[in-house]
Amino acid sequence: MNDLIQSSFDYAALPVETALTARAAAERIKLRLKRTVEDIIEIGRELTAVKNDLPHGKFLPWIAAEFEMSDQTAQNFMNVCARFGSQIPNYLEFKPTVLYALSAPSTPDEVVEKAIEKAESGGKVTVSDVKDWKAELEAEKQRTEEFRQESNERRKTIRELENQIDLL
Repeated sequence: MNDLIQSSFDYAALPVETALTARAAAERIKLRLKRTVEDIIEIGRELTAVKNDLPHGKFLPWIAAEFEMSDQTAQNFMNVCARFGSQIPNYLEFKPTVLYALSAPSTPDEVVEKAIEKAESGGKVTVSDVKDWKAELEAEKQRTEEFRQESNERRKTIRELENQIDLL
């Protein structure tokens, strides 16, 4: 992952041997997490290919029999692959749950862009962040729609008043 990102954990408060062991474990785990993301994308790619090849109605029984996997889990993998493919820069750290939230069909591109920007600047992106950004965007769209409707009503009133003036 990104060696430039400093851990916020205070290793200095630990005995030297414990700190070294914990840091080494953290690096190994980060490598595995990176592989986990790559694996999620690849699993999604494989599932999508098989789903496209199987006759209609056979995909769900296949994933249930082969992996004891739910439809939602398979959808999560396939959504991540469809949204990101291999486009997630190697230095970005996203937990699988964040990837699933970002790749959901209901997640707008603006939210994905915001997540990538935050991660590129060294911030951690959480599922809560994704939910908050989606809610903010939805509220903004709602305000825009209300403003549009109000504007249309005012235009209608102006046209009616202009018609009344013309009649006078």
